[in-house]
Amino acid sequence: LACYQWGGKAAYTTDSGMSTFSLQMTTSPSGAYPFQSGLWAYSAQWRGEYGWFSNIWSASAIQKAGGFDYLISLGQKASFDKWSVILDLNNNDGFADDCSVIRGFTSQVTLKYTTSEKFNIALRGEYVTSDIADASRFCYIGTVAEYYPLKDSDDLRLHAFLAYQSGTSLMTFSVGARYNLRIK
Repeated sequence: LACYQWGGKAAYTTDSGMSTFSLQMTTSPSGAYPFQSGLWAYSAQWRGEYGWFSNIWSASAIQKAGGFDYLISLGQKASFDKWSVILDLNNNDGFADDCSVIRGFTSQVTLKYTTSEKFNIALRGEYVTSDIADASRFCYIGTVAEYYPLKDSDDLRLHAFLAYQSGTSLMTFSVGARYNLRIK
C-alpha cells in the first residue's frame, strides 16, 4: 500500500470556524500505476470542534478491479479539563496485501490524561472483528506515554507503549521518536 496517492481536495469551513466539510478524490491504492489504472478513491469528511466535543467523521469509496470497497470512520472526542475520552469506530480491519479492505469492525476507546503541554499518558482498548478466519475476534489493551521535549514546539515527540493482543497472546513494548520537518 503506497504511503501517498495523487489527488485533490476541496474544503469549506463555516463562518464560526467550528465545522469543516471536505470532498477528496485521489488515485486508488488498488491501482499498480496510479493514473494508468483508471481506479479512483472518493472521500467525504466532516470535522467539528464544539467546545468540549469534537469529531472527525468520514465516508470513502475505494475503487478496485470489479467494484468498490466502502469505508466509514466515526471518531469523536470529549474533553474535560486534563482528561479526554476518545471513541473511534470503523467498518473495517485494515488492508490486505492486495490493497483490498479486510472486512470487519474495529472499535477503540482511549482515556487520556494530559499532565502538561509536554506530557500525556493514555489507556487504550480495542475490539476487532475480522473476516480473516484465524483472527475473527480479538482485543488489544495497552498504555502509551508521549513527551514533547522541545520548548514552544510539538515537532519532536518521544513515545513508548506497552500493549497486549488477545488473538496472539502477544505482549509488545515499543519506544520511538517522531520529528515533523516543517517546510515553508
